[in-house]
Amino acid sequence: KDQVKNEIVLSVWSIAVMTFMIAPFELMVEAGWTKLYWDVDKYGMTYFCLTPLLFLVFSDTCIYWIHRGLHHRAVYAPIHKLHHKYKDTTPFSAYAFHPLDGWLQGCPYHLFIFLFPMHHMTYFISLAIVGLWTINIHDRVSMRFPYVNCAAHHTIHHTGFNYNYGQYFTFWDKIGGSYRDPHSY
Repeated sequence: KDQVKNEIVLSVWSIAVMTFMIAPFELMVEAGWTKLYWDVDKYGMTYFCLTPLLFLVFSDTCIYWIHRGLHHRAVYAPIHKLHHKYKDTTPFSAYAFHPLDGWLQGCPYHLFIFLFPMHHMTYFISLAIVGLWTINIHDRVSMRFPYVNCAAHHTIHHTGFNYNYGQYFTFWDKIGGSYRDPHSY
């Protein structure tokens, strides 16, 4: 009966702890150790426009495998099960998880800028969209776009556990045999 209250308390705690866990990445950004850049002309407008798509594909690939790994019996109970406590998800359950779980699934977003050049504003906007998307897939309001992992897909993940691990797309779930179509399931 107190699910939303529990989700909010757990989310605030998790975000606070993860802030300290993510701080080293931000210090490396400040030290200039990443491939963030400030001048669009450095790589051109085409690369500037394609980078968010590359960011999504890279992070979705990494998160699929990390998320699937978090469902392994050795790590599920101590780390990821806390997030699956919420079968009927709400926007508040989006960040209600063990901090190590959130950090592991958040690492690809930060690792991206060590591997690929990305304009600093595109990176900032992409991270904001990641946050909104995470809330969106937990709010049970689903849009129907081909190849996109929407709230209905993620609801099956929370109730079926071993399906629909992807963050944005259904591509890896289809390849990995973990895809369940919410409209026929």
